[in-house]
Amino acid sequence: MHNDTPLYEIAGKELESGQPDRGTFSKAYANASGDEKLTKALYIQYRVDQMKSASKQDHVSERVALSEDANNKKKQKTGGWLLFLCVCLTIINPILIFIYMASLPTGFQANGDLIWYYNIYLIGVIGYFLITGFNLWRQSPNAVWHAKLFFIVIGFSPLFAMMALALDNLSPPLRSQLIKDNREGFFYEIAWCIFWYQYLCRSKRVKATFIKA
Repeated sequence: MHNDTPLYEIAGKELESGQPDRGTFSKAYANASGDEKLTKALYIQYRVDQMKSASKQDHVSERVALSEDANNKKKQKTGGWLLFLCVCLTIINPILIFIYMASLPTGFQANGDLIWYYNIYLIGVIGYFLITGFNLWRQSPNAVWHAKLFFIVIGFSPLFAMMALALDNLSPPLRSQLIKDNREGFFYEIAWCIFWYQYLCRSKRVKATFIKA
Protein backbone atom coordinates (compact mmCIF):
# COMPACT_ATOMS: atom_id res chain seq x y z
CA MET A 1 0.00 0.00 0.00
CA HIS A 2 1.11 3.55 -0.69
CA ASN A 3 2.08 5.80 2.23
CA ASP A 4 -0.16 8.87 2.08
CA THR A 5 1.56 10.70 4.95
CA PRO A 6 3.71 12.94 2.66
CA LEU A 7 0.55 14.02 0.85
CA TYR A 8 -1.14 15.04 4.08
CA GLU A 9 2.00 16.98 5.05
CA ILE A 10 1.92 18.87 1.74
CA ALA A 11 -1.75 19.78 2.19
CA GLY A 12 -1.13 20.88 5.79
CA LYS A 13 1.80 23.07 4.78
CA GLU A 14 -0.34 24.72 2.10
CA LEU A 15 -2.78 25.77 4.82
CA GLU A 16 -0.02 26.88 7.18
CA SER A 17 1.61 29.01 4.50
CA GLY A 18 -1.67 30.70 3.69
CA GLN A 19 -1.42 29.59 0.06
CA PRO A 20 -3.96 26.80 -0.36
CA ASP A 21 -5.37 25.73 -3.71
CA ARG A 22 -8.20 28.23 -4.15
CA GLY A 23 -10.63 25.95 -5.93
CA THR A 24 -10.19 23.15 -3.42
CA PHE A 25 -10.41 25.53 -0.44
CA SER A 26 -13.62 27.08 -1.79
CA LYS A 27 -15.15 23.62 -2.18
CA ALA A 28 -14.16 22.68 1.37
CA TYR A 29 -15.51 25.97 2.75
CA ALA A 30 -18.84 25.49 1.01
CA ASN A 31 -19.23 21.89 2.19
CA ALA A 32 -18.27 22.91 5.74
CA SER A 33 -20.90 25.64 5.77
CA GLY A 34 -18.27 28.13 6.85
CA ASP A 35 -16.95 26.11 9.79
CA GLU A 36 -13.22 26.91 9.93
CA LYS A 37 -11.97 23.65 11.47
CA LEU A 38 -14.15 21.50 9.23
CA THR A 39 -13.06 23.56 6.24
CA LYS A 40 -9.40 22.80 6.98
CA ALA A 41 -10.11 19.11 7.53
CA LEU A 42 -12.07 18.84 4.30
CA TYR A 43 -9.43 20.82 2.42
CA ILE A 44 -6.70 18.44 3.52
CA GLN A 45 -8.76 15.41 2.53
CA TYR A 46 -9.71 16.91 -0.84
CA ARG A 47 -6.11 17.88 -1.61
CA VAL A 48 -4.81 14.42 -0.71
CA ASP A 49 -7.41 12.84 -2.98
CA GLN A 50 -6.46 15.28 -5.74
CA MET A 51 -2.76 14.49 -5.48
CA LYS A 52 -3.41 10.73 -5.38
CA SER A 53 -5.58 11.00 -8.49
CA ALA A 54 -2.95 13.08 -10.27
CA SER A 55 -0.28 10.56 -9.31
CA LYS A 56 -2.34 7.70 -10.75
CA GLN A 57 -2.94 9.66 -13.95
CA ASP A 58 0.77 10.35 -14.33
CA HIS A 59 1.48 6.66 -13.77
CA VAL A 60 -1.05 5.68 -16.43
CA SER A 61 0.40 8.23 -18.87
CA GLU A 62 3.88 6.90 -18.22
CA ARG A 63 2.73 3.32 -18.89
CA VAL A 64 1.03 4.40 -22.12
CA ALA A 65 4.17 6.22 -23.24
CA LEU A 66 6.33 3.18 -22.48
CA SER A 67 3.89 0.93 -24.35
CA GLU A 68 3.91 3.19 -27.41
CA ASP A 69 7.71 3.37 -27.31
CA ALA A 70 7.96 -0.42 -27.19
CA ASN A 71 5.48 -0.69 -30.05
CA ASN A 72 7.49 1.78 -32.14
CA LYS A 73 10.69 -0.16 -31.49
CA LYS A 74 8.93 -3.31 -32.60
CA LYS A 75 7.71 -1.64 -35.78
CA GLN A 76 11.14 -0.26 -36.55
CA LYS A 77 12.48 -3.76 -37.13
CA THR A 78 12.32 -5.18 -40.65
CA GLY A 79 9.46 -7.64 -40.23
CA GLY A 80 6.01 -8.60 -41.46
CA TRP A 81 5.23 -7.82 -45.07
CA LEU A 82 8.33 -5.65 -45.29
CA LEU A 83 10.50 -8.67 -44.46
CA PHE A 84 8.59 -10.76 -47.02
CA LEU A 85 9.24 -8.09 -49.66
CA CYS A 86 12.96 -8.18 -48.86
CA VAL A 87 12.96 -11.98 -49.19
CA CYS A 88 11.18 -11.72 -52.56
CA LEU A 89 13.64 -9.16 -53.89
CA THR A 90 16.82 -10.87 -52.70
CA ILE A 91 15.96 -14.58 -52.96
CA ILE A 92 12.68 -15.62 -54.59
CA ASN A 93 12.62 -13.34 -57.65
CA PRO A 94 16.31 -13.82 -58.59
CA ILE A 95 15.80 -17.61 -58.47
CA LEU A 96 12.71 -17.32 -60.68
CA ILE A 97 14.63 -15.23 -63.20
CA PHE A 98 17.45 -17.79 -63.34
CA ILE A 99 14.85 -20.52 -63.95
CA TYR A 100 13.35 -18.42 -66.74
CA MET A 101 16.80 -17.93 -68.32
CA ALA A 102 17.37 -21.70 -68.33
CA SER A 103 13.99 -22.39 -69.90
CA LEU A 104 14.27 -20.09 -72.94
CA PRO A 105 13.24 -21.74 -76.24
CA THR A 106 15.98 -23.56 -78.20
CA GLY A 107 15.52 -21.33 -81.22
CA PHE A 108 16.06 -18.27 -79.09
CA GLN A 109 19.18 -19.73 -77.46
CA ALA A 110 20.62 -20.49 -80.90
CA ASN A 111 20.66 -16.80 -81.72
CA GLY A 112 24.04 -16.03 -80.16
CA ASP A 113 24.03 -12.23 -80.17
CA LEU A 114 20.46 -11.88 -79.01
CA ILE A 115 20.70 -14.42 -76.20
CA TRP A 116 23.92 -12.76 -75.01
CA TYR A 117 22.30 -9.33 -74.81
CA TYR A 118 19.13 -10.76 -73.30
CA ASN A 119 21.04 -12.61 -70.59
CA ILE A 120 23.01 -9.46 -69.77
CA TYR A 121 19.69 -7.63 -69.46
CA LEU A 122 18.27 -10.28 -67.13
CA ILE A 123 21.44 -10.34 -65.00
CA GLY A 124 21.14 -6.57 -64.69
CA VAL A 125 17.53 -7.00 -63.54
CA ILE A 126 18.68 -9.54 -60.93
CA GLY A 127 21.30 -7.10 -59.70
CA TYR A 128 18.66 -4.38 -59.43
CA PHE A 129 16.46 -6.74 -57.40
CA LEU A 130 19.33 -7.57 -55.04
CA ILE A 131 20.42 -3.96 -54.50
CA THR A 132 16.86 -2.80 -53.79
CA GLY A 133 16.13 -5.70 -51.45
CA PHE A 134 19.35 -5.37 -49.45
CA ASN A 135 18.88 -1.59 -49.12
CA LEU A 136 15.43 -2.15 -47.61
CA TRP A 137 16.72 -4.96 -45.41
CA ARG A 138 19.55 -2.79 -44.05
CA GLN A 139 17.21 0.22 -43.73
CA SER A 140 19.54 2.34 -45.85
CA PRO A 141 18.80 6.06 -46.26
CA ASN A 142 16.34 6.73 -49.11
CA ALA A 143 15.78 2.96 -49.49
CA VAL A 144 12.02 3.46 -49.76
CA TRP A 145 12.38 6.13 -52.45
CA HIS A 146 14.71 3.90 -54.47
CA ALA A 147 12.35 0.94 -54.00
CA LYS A 148 9.43 2.97 -55.39
CA LEU A 149 11.53 3.91 -58.41
CA PHE A 150 12.52 0.26 -58.76
CA PHE A 151 8.88 -0.85 -59.03
CA ILE A 152 8.17 1.79 -61.66
CA VAL A 153 11.13 0.65 -63.79
CA ILE A 154 10.57 -3.09 -63.32
CA GLY A 155 6.86 -2.73 -64.01
CA PHE A 156 7.55 -1.58 -67.55
CA SER A 157 10.60 -3.76 -68.25
CA PRO A 158 8.63 -6.51 -70.11
CA LEU A 159 7.29 -3.82 -72.45
CA PHE A 160 10.84 -2.83 -73.42
CA ALA A 161 11.72 -6.50 -73.92
CA MET A 162 8.74 -6.94 -76.25
CA MET A 163 9.82 -3.95 -78.32
CA ALA A 164 13.37 -5.37 -78.64
CA LEU A 165 12.06 -8.79 -79.68
CA ALA A 166 9.77 -7.27 -82.29
CA LEU A 167 12.73 -5.52 -83.92
CA ASP A 168 15.10 -8.50 -83.86
CA ASN A 169 15.63 -10.94 -86.76
CA LEU A 170 13.82 -13.98 -85.31
CA SER A 171 11.59 -16.50 -87.03
CA PRO A 172 7.96 -15.34 -86.89
CA PRO A 173 6.72 -18.27 -84.73
CA LEU A 174 9.53 -17.83 -82.22
CA ARG A 175 9.08 -14.08 -82.10
CA SER A 176 5.34 -14.48 -81.56
CA GLN A 177 5.87 -16.96 -78.74
CA LEU A 178 8.41 -14.78 -76.95
CA ILE A 179 6.27 -11.66 -77.32
CA LYS A 180 3.27 -13.58 -75.97
CA ASP A 181 5.30 -14.74 -72.96
CA ASN A 182 6.51 -11.21 -72.28
CA ARG A 183 2.99 -9.81 -72.71
CA GLU A 184 1.72 -12.17 -70.03
CA GLY A 185 4.69 -11.28 -67.87
CA PHE A 186 3.97 -7.59 -68.42
CA PHE A 187 0.51 -7.78 -66.80
CA TYR A 188 1.90 -9.86 -63.95
CA GLU A 189 4.73 -7.38 -63.38
CA ILE A 190 2.37 -4.41 -63.46
CA ALA A 191 0.05 -5.96 -60.86
CA TRP A 192 2.98 -7.06 -58.68
CA CYS A 193 4.66 -3.66 -58.84
CA ILE A 194 1.46 -1.70 -58.17
CA PHE A 195 0.76 -3.82 -55.08
CA TRP A 196 4.22 -3.30 -53.57
CA TYR A 197 4.39 0.36 -54.59
CA GLN A 198 1.12 1.01 -52.74
CA TYR A 199 2.40 -0.97 -49.77
CA LEU A 200 5.50 1.23 -49.54
CA CYS A 201 3.30 4.34 -49.71
CA ARG A 202 0.69 3.29 -47.15
CA SER A 203 2.30 0.85 -44.71
CA LYS A 204 2.56 2.02 -41.09
CA ARG A 205 5.45 -0.39 -40.56
CA VAL A 206 7.38 1.14 -43.45
CA LYS A 207 6.77 4.65 -42.09
CA ALA A 208 7.89 3.60 -38.60
CA THR A 209 10.92 1.73 -39.94
CA PHE A 210 12.08 4.45 -42.32
CA ILE A 211 11.25 7.55 -40.28
CA LYS A 212 13.64 9.75 -42.29
CA ALA A 213 12.73 8.25 -45.66
